[in-house]
Amino acid sequence: MQAPYAWVVYMPQGEDTTDMSRQLPRQWASDTLASLALAFVMGLAAFGFRRRMGIAVAAALFAWFSAMVPYWNWYRFPASFTLAALVEQLLGWLLAGAAMAWWLGRQERKASA
Repeated sequence: MQAPYAWVVYMPQGEDTTDMSRQLPRQWASDTLASLALAFVMGLAAFGFRRRMGIAVAAALFAWFSAMVPYWNWYRFPASFTLAALVEQLLGWLLAGAAMAWWLGRQERKASA
């Protein structure tokens, strides 16, 4: 049986949704902590650039599987939204991972030169 479905965030006290002065710093802090955690894992061993990039892909997949797939499964978010989130996670963490892998590998490049 199919029935209409809605997932609603209801705030009876109301809120100015154009004022993002609280959300932006929280998002920045969250992204920064996630990046530091990934950099820590990447720096645990003397991996090469490709292996560090593989770690970044694994982190992106972990984030997607643990956060977005449950939204699709339990809250019935559209599959197109869920797949778009996968692309966003992969691209974002690949870019961040490339910068981190390059930064972490510069000492190794100096030592081998």
